[in-house]
Amino acid sequence: MVNLLTRRIIRTAAVFLSGALVLAACGGSNDSSESSGSRTLNAGLTVSNVVLKPVAAGIAGGAAHSLVLDDAGNVYAFGYNGYGLTNVPTLRDGGTKFTAVAARGYHSLLLDDAGNVYAFGYNGYGQTNVPTLRDGGTKFTAVAAGAYHSLLLDDAGNTYAFGWNYHGQTILPPSLGGFSLRTMPIAMGGTQAIALDEQGIATNLTYDWSPSDNELLSIATSSRHGLGITRSGLVIGWGDNSVGQTNIPEITNAVQVVAGYSYSAALRNDGRVIEWGAHTAPAGKLIEKPANLERIVSLAGGLTHILGITSKGSVVGWGDNSDGKATPPEGLKNVVAIAANSRCSVAAAEDGALTWWGSCPDSFTAKKKLEKVAAIALTDSNAVAIVDGSLVIWGMKEDWSDALEQDIVIAPTDSPIVAISAGNDAVLAIDQKGNVTSWGSNWGNTITIPESFGGPAPIIDDSICEDCEENTDEPFTGLTDEQFGETLPVLIELFTPEQKAKTIAALGGSTTKPLTPAEIQALVDAAKKEGRAEALATAREVATVNNAPSVDPATAKAAVLPASQSPMTKVNTTISTKQAVTLLGLKKVTKVAFVMPKKASVQACSVTKTQVKTTAVGVCNVKVTYADSKKKPRSTTLTLVVG
Repeated sequence: MVNLLTRRIIRTAAVFLSGALVLAACGGSNDSSESSGSRTLNAGLTVSNVVLKPVAAGIAGGAAHSLVLDDAGNVYAFGYNGYGLTNVPTLRDGGTKFTAVAARGYHSLLLDDAGNVYAFGYNGYGQTNVPTLRDGGTKFTAVAAGAYHSLLLDDAGNTYAFGWNYHGQTILPPSLGGFSLRTMPIAMGGTQAIALDEQGIATNLTYDWSPSDNELLSIATSSRHGLGITRSGLVIGWGDNSVGQTNIPEITNAVQVVAGYSYSAALRNDGRVIEWGAHTAPAGKLIEKPANLERIVSLAGGLTHILGITSKGSVVGWGDNSDGKATPPEGLKNVVAIAANSRCSVAAAEDGALTWWGSCPDSFTAKKKLEKVAAIALTDSNAVAIVDGSLVIWGMKEDWSDALEQDIVIAPTDSPIVAISAGNDAVLAIDQKGNVTSWGSNWGNTITIPESFGGPAPIIDDSICEDCEENTDEPFTGLTDEQFGETLPVLIELFTPEQKAKTIAALGGSTTKPLTPAEIQALVDAAKKEGRAEALATAREVATVNNAPSVDPATAKAAVLPASQSPMTKVNTTISTKQAVTLLGLKKVTKVAFVMPKKASVQACSVTKTQVKTTAVGVCNVKVTYADSKKKPRSTTLTLVVG
């Protein structure tokens, strides 16, 4: 639409009448009045359907709305007004005119001449929560919008990314001040040792813990409780809750969790740290989390205190400050890794320098430098680091009789070590192929690595079940009529207005007003019931990659992964077990079934073994059972947000 509009503006430039651009130059399918009807000015004034201001200076198009910026700095928004998409904000804070527009999906961004950013529309993933300027930035200079995320640039060259992060699109590269975060598929606590298998299921490596059966991307444990991050960025917990350490607050887009003796914390992709539970500290030794905490890019949890690396490469600490373990020395910079245990803290810098504070034993602090440290962990008796894919260990001998005379270096025989985690006096390590190694004594608990352990969970899994017809080149032609009909109401939102209109017309629907997913599903159901195979064939042909160049297989699959991240789940939507497999991103599974609740559900859906039907606005959590690729029985939870 952008190219079409640009061409029409150029073509129409010759026929300006008294400096006015003829309205037809807007183009578009007009399914939601994107190119006709009233326009909303930046001051909230509605004008008649006649002309735009002289010379369009900027344009942007969302899923069903359009923005036009004229050379006087006025913004015109028109089309679908769900979520307030055409309610342009009033200029503020010294702004006298708008200078840039951006729109995608169901949200918009505006920039004014004072460097203020205005974000409005759908905010299901925080894509309109404009962050605070940082690191010397005094004003914003550029805006860009993705389907469900946003990007900003400021005058100091800082980049800001926020919103939906399922594919890592808001995690900036470290060179841009982004996250250098390590997904941790292993976790060692005082009495726990847990690893994630290839399905993302937490595998218990000790005898007395039963972690969650949700499919997870990252985990953390203490001696008393555990935390995990689901595929949708939600945090879950298990174990002791005596001080609320597993009473999870409302958290979205979590990228890291840490667990101490009685506290829990999560790092969001916007750099915010959310904490719950309680620190255990002597009177007067407790340091509260700073109210104006800088953007954090990585966390480390000690027994009773927390450390964080800021986006500037410095270190902050809070919690129990006995022996000064939560007070990093001044002047730390370019820090790439941190670690803590019950009494001691350490930071590793880019140049290899190791800085220690707290009550650290001499066997630790004797090590002042270690080149190319990728990660570091502390037990009560040893320090362990990943250096060039190998493990370097120093500290005390196994019997605690004396310090080690020299470092122990363990070079991997199969593939590089990628993550380590330490408990009381034991360590877990995992290599790139998913092999797990452990040593030490974890408060007397035996650690057993299953021979069949399959390695870390994939971050994104685009495959579907064995008995589904997998599509290898195009997102629609490999589906049966039933699968195509079930998927179309979600996928159609990715189409251009022209493609959407053709598809709906092929099914016999009206294109004079926007249709809800439920209405589109009704058209599909009617076509199947009436045996109108040609209607479905035509709709499928319109929806293929060749005729719909804006829809590629990766985008089509991303549109339905996962349900908890999709705003398209509406009341009266039916989800089959095959759809659930796709929504959950499961791999090579069989015997998929929904678990019917034993009593009437108070959630927003009704459940049978083969389908879930959304019945009201709200959140619906449905347990799903299946057999994995090794025929083992598994279960997980499908979360549907019904709007």
